[in-house]
Amino acid sequence: MANENKTNDELLHEIALLKTQLIEQKLINDKLSEVKKLAMIGHWDWDYEKNLLTWSDEIFEIFGVTRENFEVSTENFEKAIHPDDLCFFLTERENALKANVNINIVHRIVCPNGEIRIVQEQATILRKNNQPTKLLGTVQDITERYHREHLFAEHRERFETIFNMLPSLLGIANLQTATFTLINPAFTKTLGYSIEELTEKPFFEFIHPDDVEKTKQVIETKLNSGQSIVHFVNRYRCKNGKYRWFDWNSHPIPEKNIIYTIGHDITSLVEAEQLIIANEQKMNAILLAIPDMLFILNDKNIFVEFYTSKVEDLYAQPKHFIGKHITEVFNSEIANNILKTNALALETNQLQTYEYTLPIADEIRYYEAKIIAFENNKLLSLVRDISTLKNNEVKLKELNTEKDRFIQILAHDLRSPFNTLLGFSDILLRNIRKFDIEKTEAKIKIINEMAYRTFNLLEDLL
Repeated sequence: MANENKTNDELLHEIALLKTQLIEQKLINDKLSEVKKLAMIGHWDWDYEKNLLTWSDEIFEIFGVTRENFEVSTENFEKAIHPDDLCFFLTERENALKANVNINIVHRIVCPNGEIRIVQEQATILRKNNQPTKLLGTVQDITERYHREHLFAEHRERFETIFNMLPSLLGIANLQTATFTLINPAFTKTLGYSIEELTEKPFFEFIHPDDVEKTKQVIETKLNSGQSIVHFVNRYRCKNGKYRWFDWNSHPIPEKNIIYTIGHDITSLVEAEQLIIANEQKMNAILLAIPDMLFILNDKNIFVEFYTSKVEDLYAQPKHFIGKHITEVFNSEIANNILKTNALALETNQLQTYEYTLPIADEIRYYEAKIIAFENNKLLSLVRDISTLKNNEVKLKELNTEKDRFIQILAHDLRSPFNTLLGFSDILLRNIRKFDIEKTEAKIKIINEMAYRTFNLLEDLL
């Protein structure tokens, strides 16, 4: 009766409104179907009491079958489950039915073409008198998602393995608080602190006092502005009080207020470098202390290094012989002799000695070179200026010549008195019985006088 009282316009309006609602509902259903299709989600209904199973169109597509070639039943459904998952699925479903909880099971299915897919079954159990009567559920193809998650889990496990096993210090730090939020076991193993000790305090408290300022500066000027740093070196204090050297590479993400950092323990390298520097300084001090000049030549007789405390004593300035062949430095005679000596040193691996002269500062100077081969056929030449020795030898020779001449003169001067002594002594011996006492006394006086004269001459010489 109420409808009879409505005008045609009102009826038309209600019809139009109802039509609009139906269209909107259809659009919603179409969108829902489209979403379900895109999400690979289908719904199913299982009348538990009658054992009747119905599927939506999406489930047929998920299982790789069609309504025409597949009869929907619990038996055929269970046959499609992967053999290795069937027992698990049935057990989980039975447990849910008994425990009155919703079903949520992930398992594999085998499509008719042999393709294996991974699906997630979710269902609500309707009950009557505490007995299941119907199950309403969905099935979703999660194959891609499962593989992505599985791949992500593998990558995460691989990352965690590497993160935990690497001997380098790996960590994530908060830019604002200067504290580590995540560190790998290498931190505790290298520094000796616990994870809590290293993450509860700002890392500045562990840095060497002399390195704190430069560390703050690199954070403020580079990391805070988004710049990465490589090979930044500082020292960290270990729990035993000793300091170790680290080479850091760090990458900041300012918008997240974090730093990813990796530190390499270079303590052994730094100590080795310091030892090398100390040894070099010691060696240089020794080389500077000795008067000799030391030259190193390669296997091609090219000067590569030199050491001397007096560069002014060199035959040529370093720029004129370093990197040059022997023949480019010395004249042909000296160069050829040095080359022969060097070849002999390389051949015999024994010390060889060679003397030569060079004109330096308007004078001829004498040199002695001791040459020996060492690593990779290099040659070590220790050159000594022996000019003083040679000059002393010349002077000694001259003195010896003067001495010989003097002895000749002395011998001549001594010969005359000795001849007199010999002559008068011979006369006395032959005529001792003939001479009277006066003549004998006169001859003895002459001998005595000559003897004194000779003695005085020798005294003057001594």
